[in-house]
Amino acid sequence: MTSKLVTSESNLFSGTGVIIEFRTTNYLVAIILNVFHNIPSNWSIQLFHGPSNYEFVINSRSLSHFIITRRLILTRLPEYTQANQGRHAYLNHILTNTSFWELVINVEKILFFQLDTTFCSNSPYKLSDFLEWDYIGAPWPYSWTNMTGGSLVGNGGFSLRSRSKTLALIKTIPYNKSIYEDLYFGKYMPLVGGKVAPLEIAKKFSSEGQHYVNSMAIHKPFGDNYGQICQLCPEANLIPPFCRHQRPPYEFSA
Repeated sequence: MTSKLVTSESNLFSGTGVIIEFRTTNYLVAIILNVFHNIPSNWSIQLFHGPSNYEFVINSRSLSHFIITRRLILTRLPEYTQANQGRHAYLNHILTNTSFWELVINVEKILFFQLDTTFCSNSPYKLSDFLEWDYIGAPWPYSWTNMTGGSLVGNGGFSLRSRSKTLALIKTIPYNKSIYEDLYFGKYMPLVGGKVAPLEIAKKFSSEGQHYVNSMAIHKPFGDNYGQICQLCPEANLIPPFCRHQRPPYEFSA
């Protein structure tokens, strides 16, 4: 993508969703449509794809309207392979590099999401309720307190980020690969003046691992009681294993 295109697209939108996905799967279409349904009408989604799934995306009848109207912006990235990097290492590397963020259209608010995330229609909250924060993601479990150094916000798989503070942190305190990218942003963003959402606000934003009633979104529901999750968030049906009943490893929290 050229800088000219990044600039021209940014004039049209006030924010964007971002997903990095190289797989060819109908889950991708379903999750993109879910996000479009829940973001403001003046937001876009930027899909960072690989060469292997480009034809699948542009030939999707469900996505064609968004591609034609330029609300779905397609940007090609080199793909990782399990042999040379693996997905987690790839995301840690790319999300902590200014070269990637310079490819994202020039808007301040960016919602990063993945295939195992979805908005929940039963939630009373909406994305605009959280735009004051520079970083917010689902809370990590209290048992992770020692590992995270006391920072419990939050998981990057479904996260809202401010472009300016993201770039400021990367340039001021370069990522050293010793921790996951989301812990890096959640822990160190206050050092560049970034506002990381407090725990109680993050619970309203998203759930991951420990699930909170009325969260706006859900990420990676694991082996929870899927019947109960689907009552709270019917859209969990979009995420494998699609609300099939399993024994809950922990209780739901209010």
